[in-house]
Amino acid sequence: MSSPVRSPADVEAGPASPLAAEQPREVELKLAVPLEHVEELMRHPLLKRSLAPARSEQLSSVYFDTPDLRLAKDDVTLRVRRHGRRHIQTVKLGPMRQAGLFSRAEWEEPVPTSKPDPARIGNRKLRQRIDRVRLKRGLKPIFGTEFKRTNWLLKGHRGGKVAVGLDVGEIKTREGSRSICELELELKSGKPGELFEVAEALARDMPLRLEFESKASRGFALYQGEASRPVKACEVALGDVDTTFAMAKRTFAACFDQLAANWGPAVDGSDPEGVHQLRVAIRRFRSALGLFRELLDADGHAKLRLELGWLAQELAPARAWDVFLAELLPSGAGALPVPAVRKTIVRLARRVRKESYERARAALASKRGADLLLALRIWVDEPRWRPAGEEAHAGPPSAAEAMSARDFARHMLHRRHKRVRRFARNAAELSPEALHALRIQVKKLRYAAEFVSGLFPRRRVKSYLRDLARLQQDLGAINDAVTLPPLAGQLLERDRDARLAQAVGALIGWHASRAVSARTHLGPLLEEFADARKFWS
Repeated sequence: MSSPVRSPADVEAGPASPLAAEQPREVELKLAVPLEHVEELMRHPLLKRSLAPARSEQLSSVYFDTPDLRLAKDDVTLRVRRHGRRHIQTVKLGPMRQAGLFSRAEWEEPVPTSKPDPARIGNRKLRQRIDRVRLKRGLKPIFGTEFKRTNWLLKGHRGGKVAVGLDVGEIKTREGSRSICELELELKSGKPGELFEVAEALARDMPLRLEFESKASRGFALYQGEASRPVKACEVALGDVDTTFAMAKRTFAACFDQLAANWGPAVDGSDPEGVHQLRVAIRRFRSALGLFRELLDADGHAKLRLELGWLAQELAPARAWDVFLAELLPSGAGALPVPAVRKTIVRLARRVRKESYERARAALASKRGADLLLALRIWVDEPRWRPAGEEAHAGPPSAAEAMSARDFARHMLHRRHKRVRRFARNAAELSPEALHALRIQVKKLRYAAEFVSGLFPRRRVKSYLRDLARLQQDLGAINDAVTLPPLAGQLLERDRDARLAQAVGALIGWHASRAVSARTHLGPLLEEFADARKFWS
């Protein structure tokens, strides 16, 4: 079962349901651990400073739901775990996939057998909801988990306490199994920042990657035979935001939300949208950093942009070959009259695409990738603001700080719209370099408009974004003619057949002709866009 990743901003906002309003909440951070690093992790100096001796236990759990997973669809998880001779029933309320920190209400009660007993649930409304579902649809075991847990208790630098649990085992259904090898960092006292400090210390020497799916989420997905689905960006919730600082935090959270949701689909690679949406999320995060750069610490801002740029480059070839196979080749197929040559091109392109995906997966699985993911999540929770008194990157030192969120949005949109409008003056004479710069500015303007759309009338925003989309589509056709020759060159390096060279040349020519047509439309489009009504004015 696939459910949206819950954003850090949602977690901060409080309980996901009135049922959980007065219930103590577990706050956890999950880290995926490569199996080959388990022994090294257990010898980590930080864990040797545990406040209590490390102890291990074997845990066995069964998760229950209706055959159509009615409880899971309502963000309710019901399990019975065996502790020696005892059985503990646990009900959790909250999304099973969350962007970094897991924050869920939890009820635990002993039960006499391995079967759930809804009558023992401490919350009356939740008890009644589960009982109605049980009577109407019936409850059955969906999947089980078997793992060894090793526990430590650490004192954080801020004075709080963090329980560390290393789980190694598997999730099992009738359909198959999936391994478990992860760290759970649970906040026992203090602020969530304690969890990130412990995670950073443990991840210093090994690739510990943030895990966004609970065991329950993975178990239900295994039961249904589903992989994580790619997720598009959602609107940034700005309805109650007054300050530019608050707007920046909400925007970073939304960008991370999309990035977190698409990390798994990109690794899986079965749907090209996974890599595409991850690259979109990276560009959006970089754009957000640029948008609020006057507020941010220069070094922290620059390092994150650099690392995000590295990851985008590692993913770029995979995306390029996805576009070639799904768009560039089919649209220009009429230029390739010989079926045998078309098949050769597809075969070679798929081979290069496979190699490109191996490169992308290697980057996502690397320590550098894991460190970036953790750094981004920490940034969302605690952005590194520019120290008071330090000069801003541009403009007066406190220009952005002094503005309300809405005024800052107007100022920023006016400035970015003006940059795009400048290109309208000499649209017919734009060089390839200028066209590339225009395309980048259009993307930045679009992301900025999407980020702040919640502050302005929806209908006017949609009209403006429609005009931007038309401009982007035209620039995309021109860009295709630029990106195609290097891809064609890679094909010809693998097969120097004369017929293949001729066919590839014809494909390049077709897209070049399309780009010429797009350029004739570009001038009028730019002029029309320059005169369009601005939703922020």
